Amino acid sequence: MSGSMQIADDMGFRVELERPPARIVSLVPSWTETLFALAFSSEVVGVTKFCVEPSQRLRRFQRSAGTKNPDIAAIVKLEPEAGDCKR
Repeated sequence: MSGSMQIADDMGFRVELERPPARIVSLVPSWTETLFALAFSSEVVGVTKFCVEPSQRLRRFQRSAGTKNPDIAAIVKLEPEAGDCKR
């Protein structure tokens, strides 16, 4: 993937990214599964302790807290790409 991309969720919230993210920390189990299903596994650098699928592929990840109580210090250490996004 290259170039800018615009993403919208089911509620209509739109985010335009200058480029696709290269380092992703997934804080929601269903999003983690979706990232792997859409072949973005190489971009994922962190998941929560509640992310369990795809189980074989998630074994390599260090787990941190959960969706409602994210460990910000652990997330920062993973150096996720904040991205240059426009709202």
